[in-house]
Amino acid sequence: MSIQSTFYQTRATEERDKATGSTLDNVRDGHLRAAAAWDALAARSLKADRMRAEEERRKSEVRSADAELRNADAAMVNEMAQPQA
Repeated sequence: MSIQSTFYQTRATEERDKATGSTLDNVRDGHLRAAAAWDALAARSLKADRMRAEEERRKSEVRSADAELRNADAAMVNEMAQPQA
């Protein structure tokens, strides 16, 4: 979880706490709307974190496969370059 996601979740919790302490309906509703907005931002941030991690994993797999191919190619070239007996 990123610092940004944690920040959003903390703000949502703070807004819910403020709503609980509010005596006026319109003020309570405003805090609950703000909490919902912070929750939405947190969810979006968490989704972006997951997508970023998945993309990094995918790129790592591609780099690993590419390195294996390069090593296989180098071995084949070395084998071909050795004199035939």
